[in-house]
Formats: sequence, C-alpha cells, structure tokens
Amino acid sequence: MPLRVMPENLPSAMNDDEILQTLLLSVPECDSDIIMPDDGEEDESVGIDTASELIACFTQEVSGNMMEIHYAINTLKNQIKMPSIISPSLRKILDSLRQSVSTIKGASAVVGLDHLAALTGSMEELLDWYYDVSLEITPEFIVMLSNTERMLQTSIDCPDQISLEDISALSAQHRSFIGTDVNKIRLDPEKFGVSFDI
Repeated sequence: MPLRVMPENLPSAMNDDEILQTLLLSVPECDSDIIMPDDGEEDESVGIDTASELIACFTQEVSGNMMEIHYAINTLKNQIKMPSIISPSLRKILDSLRQSVSTIKGASAVVGLDHLAALTGSMEELLDWYYDVSLEITPEFIVMLSNTERMLQTSIDCPDQISLEDISALSAQHRSFIGTDVNKIRLDPEKFGVSFDI
C-alpha cells in the first residue's frame, strides 16, 4: 500500500529530497498509469504526463495543509479582535500555521512551482517573525494572513491567475508587518545573538 502523505505524518522540518521522496511515494494513489518506453528513447509525452501527474499529486497532498492553514487563520480571526499579547496558545497556532506553510513551500519548490515557493517563503518569513520575535498580534495581521491564504489557494488552483508582480506586492506588505519596535518584540539574546538595554 503506498504511503498516504498527511500533514500529521510529516516531520516539522523536511529537506527538499525528503519532500520529493514523500511526493513520489504518493504518486501511485493518483488515478493514472505511467508507462515508460523501454526502447531507450525518450518520449516527450511521457515527461509531460509525469510532470502533470506530479503536479496533480502535489495539489492533492497540499490540500490537507491548506485546510490546516484555513482552520488556523479562522481560529485567529475568532480570537483576535484587538491588539493582543501573543499567549502560549496563540504561539502554538502560529507554529502550526508556519509548519503547514513551510511544507507547501518545500513541496512547491521541489515540483518547480516557483511562484508558489516565493509566496509561501514570504508568508513563512512573516509567520517566523510573529512566532519568534513579536509580543503582539493584531487584527490587521490576521487580515493579511487571510489575504495571503486566498492568494495561496488561487496559486494552487489556477497558477496562471497570479503574477510575480502580485506576489511581490504581497511580499512587500508582509515586510511592512515585520517591525523592529523594541517595546513589541520578545527579547531572546541567545536566539538572535543580540541584547537590548531597556
């Protein structure tokens, strides 16, 4: 029986080779029979079919991550009605969100979906900052996450509808949320190699 790739089965940090191996192991679950020519000559249609199959399996497998992202963002929407201190329970939600985004980023890079890898990379940087550094979370940040989730879903479903300019504009908005106000960041000198005198 082929491996069924579910988010809970994935380690929190996978390298590209591990993600590719996991995706390749899940290919038999897709509804297609790939027959490789045995005459030693390459058949371009086989390469196209294989690439299409890999993308189809990628889409199928990241759907679980997208459900987790949607659930986490909706949970945050329900809890954050005004600027709030990031509690341990909120930090746990952010960590789950970051792991799902990181998995999609790695898998999209492996299958050659560079626009999606760029978008999830930007989202991951934003989530890393809020998880590792920020003390406060705001409703505006949650709106930004919702907007990013919508673009992420569109990038998966209809990649030709999202341009690199769209991703660059959203990435610039992500960077605007990453602040350096010393009164609103967690101070962890060991993690960041810095110290602040307050």
